[in-house]
Amino acid sequence: MRELVEFWLFIAFIALLLLLRFDANRFGVAEYDDEDRHGGWRGWLRRLSFYALGIGLVLLIYVIYPQPITVLHLDLGTDRQQAMLYGLVYGLVGTVIAFGFAWYRYRRFRLPGARAYPGAIINAFGTAFIDEALFRGVILGLLLSWGWPPALAIAFETILYALSTRLGAPGRSRAMLLMFLGVGVVGGWLVTTTLGIGAAVLGHAILRFAIFLATGHAGSVRPPGWEPEELASWALPPQGWDIVSDPDDGHAPPQLQGGPPPGFRLPPGAMPPQGYGPPPGYAGPQGYGLPQGYGPPPGAYGPPPGYGGPPPGFGAPPPGYGPGPGPDFGPPPGTGAYPAMGPDQGPPPGYGDAPGYAGPWQGGPAPDQGPFAPPPGWAQPSGPDAGPPPADPWATPGPTDGEQRRG
Repeated sequence: MRELVEFWLFIAFIALLLLLRFDANRFGVAEYDDEDRHGGWRGWLRRLSFYALGIGLVLLIYVIYPQPITVLHLDLGTDRQQAMLYGLVYGLVGTVIAFGFAWYRYRRFRLPGARAYPGAIINAFGTAFIDEALFRGVILGLLLSWGWPPALAIAFETILYALSTRLGAPGRSRAMLLMFLGVGVVGGWLVTTTLGIGAAVLGHAILRFAIFLATGHAGSVRPPGWEPEELASWALPPQGWDIVSDPDDGHAPPQLQGGPPPGFRLPPGAMPPQGYGPPPGYAGPQGYGLPQGYGPPPGAYGPPPGYGGPPPGFGAPPPGYGPGPGPDFGPPPGTGAYPAMGPDQGPPPGYGDAPGYAGPWQGGPAPDQGPFAPPPGWAQPSGPDAGPPPADPWATPGPTDGEQRRG
């Protein structure tokens, strides 16, 4: 009965340890160690509780299982000096890989502030011990004791370990996923070689701390375009550019420096966070402006050759072209020139007004308001007493007495 209870307790402790490792994001440890996210004493308490629970469960498994060293390899190894040497070599190679990845990813090393180092050291060794004890110790040891081939057992625990880190989730760095897959494979080989987890724990811890030094992250390196400085650079003009000021504003806008690095791209659907931009009072370096020789290319603008003259093939204007009457101005052809008229000579025959034209109106009734002459059949009375005919009310006085002229 006691052995059955110990067996189920052993299985339960392994399950709790797996759940704890899968829930590392909630505690802000392992790949999710971020002091800005879990700052203050509450963040430290949360992280320390993870390490305490993990180490406590490993100790309970060590006590309950009857063969924790020979089967589960919860020991430094049969040859401790060899284990330490292998662990240091593992850590040195991992450091070179971590810094090489940081240089490839950022073209520089994102060394964090000194205040973050104590937490990073605790996270590196605490996470390395829990990971190696669970995956390369307990799980790999059980698979080997059940008769699994070493290569198949190492592959299984490596895949399970990669799933627990969640580095294959969308938005995570695929390079970091490959790096920690290598941690699973190399750690499994070291455990089967040294028959202990000491070398794997030491090399794993050194690698984690090297990743922290080189990238500024504990393992959760962001994809290209997601780092804070990359997102902030979207609010800045490219290198060498300046904001053109409006002379009517009375003041020039601040000059900015920076811009996205070469090859920078924002992931699909990503937007720069609100409020990003240059710090207050930032003026940038002196000497910004348009590049030398800026302007339209020589000869690119202006009127075409020959602009303003007649088109090609255009000859001289026809005779008589220009201001004044044309050649056809005057009497019709064949009539001759107009004869010179003397003082008593009128216009030539046929030249005059149209029939019925009475000349310009000089007062009196309009032409359509009555006759301008005696009606037809009217005769002057004869006789000595006959006076002049009555004046025509529609007539106008003439130059001589008794003469009437149409108005």
